[in-house]
Amino acid sequence: MEYTHVGRYQLVKRASARGLGVLYEAFDPVMKRRVAIKFAPRLAVSGDADGRAQQDILFDARQLAQFDHPNIIKILAWEEQDGAPYLVMEKFDAPPLSTILASGAAPADKVVIWIGAAAKGLDQAHSRGLIHRNLTAESILADSEGLVKITGFEAARPAQFLNSADAEQDPSLLLDSIIYMSPELVRGDPLEPRSDQYSLALIAFQALSGELPFVSESPIEILFKIVFQQAPVRAALGDRYRAAIPVLERALSKSSSDRYDSCTDFGNALRGALLAVAAQTRVAPRVDIDRLRDSEPASLAPGESTLLAAPRFGVEVLRRSALSNPVYWIAGAALTMIVVMTVLFLTRAKPLGPPSEVSRPAAPPGTTPAPIVPSHAAQEIKKSHIPTVSNQTAAKRKRIDGPVKKNELKPDVDYKMKDKKATH
Repeated sequence: MEYTHVGRYQLVKRASARGLGVLYEAFDPVMKRRVAIKFAPRLAVSGDADGRAQQDILFDARQLAQFDHPNIIKILAWEEQDGAPYLVMEKFDAPPLSTILASGAAPADKVVIWIGAAAKGLDQAHSRGLIHRNLTAESILADSEGLVKITGFEAARPAQFLNSADAEQDPSLLLDSIIYMSPELVRGDPLEPRSDQYSLALIAFQALSGELPFVSESPIEILFKIVFQQAPVRAALGDRYRAAIPVLERALSKSSSDRYDSCTDFGNALRGALLAVAAQTRVAPRVDIDRLRDSEPASLAPGESTLLAAPRFGVEVLRRSALSNPVYWIAGAALTMIVVMTVLFLTRAKPLGPPSEVSRPAAPPGTTPAPIVPSHAAQEIKKSHIPTVSNQTAAKRKRIDGPVKKNELKPDVDYKMKDKKATH
């Protein structure tokens, strides 16, 4: 039966029929705000003869209403319309990850933000004794600003949904729900918070690889693979996200005791692995280094440990890896040329000194090499050893060799005085 109003709320449009229950966008005329109305699945009489399933849903909804976490859709009210229970929740305008990932793998920096934020919300719920049990890509909403919220805590358990009328009318709803189930949930074992960690790891696997680990048209075959087959993490991620392979393999362990202690630990380990991948490949494709660096590790409750004590070292590596940017190389080359040209200019402008000893010819063996004399001193010595022609010597040459050239005669005071004495 379709409604236009439920209680005081006006139904605006049917937002989604995927997952467990039907979601409507509605308007609250009293509070003057938009809200979301979610009808619980129509549980079959055979599966809910004593109303136990609806009591479980109501219990979880009441628990959720007791606390407000930024990564969990807040429960505002629990109402009934003609015996059909529905929840009034805050309206969050963001698509689910199932819609975002329909086109394939997502950038690693966005995966880190989604998984880290979802891990915070899950651990907060776990600290209050709540286990999601039905965490899927449809349950995580993410907007373009990186704000993430989890919905679906109040939904019926998957085991109860197997017998619901909704599943009988649309078997694809069943496939969408069981494909993210943990092995212990399939086996019917008692659940613990690490069951949600397995589902969160499957979502991370899907976001990084663009595919789901277990695919089949038969729900029975999917359940078999979940219990007995290992997720093909190594084959799906390959060398591209090599460091993230052991992280996902641990979170997807068949035994819950082999997984991380908390969803936060898993989110931090995945973040560190993707930082390591980005550092090894300098600027890895589809990895936004700044967003990975700036995204804060998921916060931990007091006393909890983290496996990401620090990719602060990885952050420094990523900061240095920015030198691979062509702008840095061009600026560095220009600066180097300026320095080289400056050095050459200063070298050419410097006056040349005396010849070095390297250019001096080697002395013959057994002889003492002459001392090195500066060039200006050598010129003076050379001039002092040039014999001068006196006037007296020139006169002798005149008698012997003929007249003395004019430029050879020089005024000589002593010579004239001697001539005068000889005359007297």
